[in-house]
Amino acid sequence: MLLDFGPGMFCVVVVRDLKLMTSMVADRTCDGDQQPRHSSEAATAKRSSFSSGPPHSESAWLGALQGARHWSPQSPKASAVRSGWVVVAPHPDDETLGAGGLIARLARRGEPIRQVLVTAGEAAEVAISDLAERRRVEHRNAMTALGAGHVPVIDLNLPDGRVAEHENGLTEQLVEIGRALSKYPLALIGPLAHDGHPDHEATARACRAASARLGCPLLEYPIWAWERFEIDAFPVARAQKLMLLSSERTRKARAVACFKTQISPPVGPAVLPPAVLKRFARSFETFVAHRPGSLVP
Repeated sequence: MLLDFGPGMFCVVVVRDLKLMTSMVADRTCDGDQQPRHSSEAATAKRSSFSSGPPHSESAWLGALQGARHWSPQSPKASAVRSGWVVVAPHPDDETLGAGGLIARLARRGEPIRQVLVTAGEAAEVAISDLAERRRVEHRNAMTALGAGHVPVIDLNLPDGRVAEHENGLTEQLVEIGRALSKYPLALIGPLAHDGHPDHEATARACRAASARLGCPLLEYPIWAWERFEIDAFPVARAQKLMLLSSERTRKARAVACFKTQISPPVGPAVLPPAVLKRFARSFETFVAHRPGSLVP
């Protein structure tokens, strides 16, 4: 049975630093990274989820995801009640990689959307002095490519690589954003809790806390988990696949190509090389239900 978000409202919050992620080692000793606050039991379980070898092949992932159920947000024409959507992104491009097709669909339907950028991703390459502004411009261009150029963007401007230091404040801001949409049934979209990047994980914890306080459903999108997770540890039972229309895949591909500082930077290695980008060229997007709420199948 398909999950039903209801028609209408979408909010995006972005939080991520891809360069920082690629240079990170398993114990996360990068400058500015903060160890997430987990119990020892949870931390042990998390470490066991990560692969110690090379990333699994794309064909292996596609095979593992065959059993994930299909999901689609209900058309607003099917109900008189519109829904509110909040999409949270740790860094500019996370929202496009993880949920670009969903954003394109909701924008095309004219559903109310809010997009939250947690950081500007300025720490991805310290040699580029104006990287924050470049990435904001790339993000605006990507939203236009998705047909979502009209969507309000809430730029929180937290320090890239140090979101964990501001986790409580981020939670409060997300709750405030959600409450501003209280006239709509609310759904929250954010990064996967154990995505393998400290900013993503701090953002995910804030999303989970905000979801609990708002009493709204939460779906999480993987980014770096595709490169680091053991397939057997991935929560396929809670995964939902949004099958993308051809037009949505085209829009998403154009939007992803806007992030030139991450794909073909003027200095340093690419944060998003072809081997990583292929995870986001699939015919579907994957979301993991953390707090199903009314989305329970």
